[in-house]
Amino acid sequence: MYMKTQRLLKVSNDLKGMPVYGQREGKKLGYVTDAVFHPIKGWLLGLIVQTSSAETRELIVPDFVIAKDVVLVEKTTLYEGREILGALACEQLIGSDVVTDDGKLLGRIIEVYLPLDTQIAIYQVGGTGLREILKRTFFISGDVPSFYSSHGLRMIVPADTEKNRSRSAVVDAQ
Repeated sequence: MYMKTQRLLKVSNDLKGMPVYGQREGKKLGYVTDAVFHPIKGWLLGLIVQTSSAETRELIVPDFVIAKDVVLVEKTTLYEGREILGALACEQLIGSDVVTDDGKLLGRIIEVYLPLDTQIAIYQVGGTGLREILKRTFFISGDVPSFYSSHGLRMIVPADTEKNRSRSAVVDAQ
């Protein structure tokens, strides 16, 4: 049986800090400071880049490729301002409470992972109550949440998210 091995980036460690280069001229444009995701569909929308002149710019998904240890940009267009409407992985998603639609607190997002083959986020949840003592975490596919509030830093998921393994939304990581 053949199983495809996918490359999985930990956004806060592997992607954040990755250098960004213009593919044609080979010039370093800056480095990644965060990633922008659609918080409900889980799609990677773009990257936040700090340029060598300390300015913050954005790259949108069709304009770059994430290689082994570098982000390659075909067009050297880095957008100014907040063009990408989504949630910042390190600044907003990590630390958000994950609550079921019937009000049960499941935990907090402690990491965002990016599988490079699908570019749909995987949220690692853990860190409240008994989960802290047991050091158990679980994973939710980025397309499972039904609502996200950036003001309250809260993600709402279906009530059966933690129990319903048949949806392939949750995977234990003990």
